[in-house]
Amino acid sequence: MTTGIRIFLSIIILLGTNLDAIAQEAIPLKRTLLSNGIGRYSIPIVLDGRKIDAMLDTGSVGLRYLDLDGKAKGQIHQAGFASGVVYGGGIINQNLSIGSANSVVPSQDVVKVSCDNRHPECPAKILSPGVYRIGGMGLAKEGFEAIIGIAPELKNDEWVNPLVTVADSWVLELPRPTEDASGYVLLNPTAVQQSQYADVQRPKNVNGLGDSFRAAIDGCVEAEGVKSLCGPISLDTGSVGVEVSGPGATAISGKNVRIHFHMADKAELVISSKDVANGAPAGRVSGFEAKRTTIAAGVLPYFALSVLYDSRHDRLAIKMR
Repeated sequence: MTTGIRIFLSIIILLGTNLDAIAQEAIPLKRTLLSNGIGRYSIPIVLDGRKIDAMLDTGSVGLRYLDLDGKAKGQIHQAGFASGVVYGGGIINQNLSIGSANSVVPSQDVVKVSCDNRHPECPAKILSPGVYRIGGMGLAKEGFEAIIGIAPELKNDEWVNPLVTVADSWVLELPRPTEDASGYVLLNPTAVQQSQYADVQRPKNVNGLGDSFRAAIDGCVEAEGVKSLCGPISLDTGSVGVEVSGPGATAISGKNVRIHFHMADKAELVISSKDVANGAPAGRVSGFEAKRTTIAAGVLPYFALSVLYDSRHDRLAIKMR
């Protein structure tokens, strides 16, 4: 935990908040730069007594860890990711500790990695099992041995968001590209802290758009000389770059875009890809032709926004940092 977080929580104690009753805790969130300059984000966990840095991914659901030399445990399940990698392995219950909180969660024991038909040359094809790591983008021995996907669960989901087993709500703040300090995941923020966040306008009909759109925000992107494109905006710590799909979206490629997040009270929060990214790969903008407009903003919004997830009330709220 950073000094700033300790001071922050100490102030809460002095104000008389009962931290024990609400089990509030700040979990350090670390940025790791791959050799290609891409940032990945992780939190420390203990899985069945084993200490692991797990990649934190708001664009997927469920806890998975690599066991590529192991034997399959139970029925094999398949989980695919945007990179084209498919994880195969059984789902088993394991003891999970996040900070001082403990629970038993279903996790995928990944014994095989492969590529889907659309991405035959995905990282799982490029690397042998001995040097493959989660989130490593095809770079040998770079990445993580586990991934903790914290996107919201859907009804009848086979995957479980591990954070909901230890917290009702949490705040996510990532280190910015120019900062060396750690970020944090604040478990169970107080009612006073939650009141500082404004509810977003949630888009309708995001079924079939992928896990990263489970907690999407309605909004638009605009760039000089390009018609504004509006649709659901995804926030995804596991993805780098802004990808806009829709009619005429190719014209937005390579431009500095302004992203408008629509709020529940009809207000807007606006960020600039150039200003927020400050030269980091997260600010790269690509456009693709499609019938429906979608805006996959990747990790970029987290550099400008503090994001509150409330699983009990299905609430998504933000504030400018």
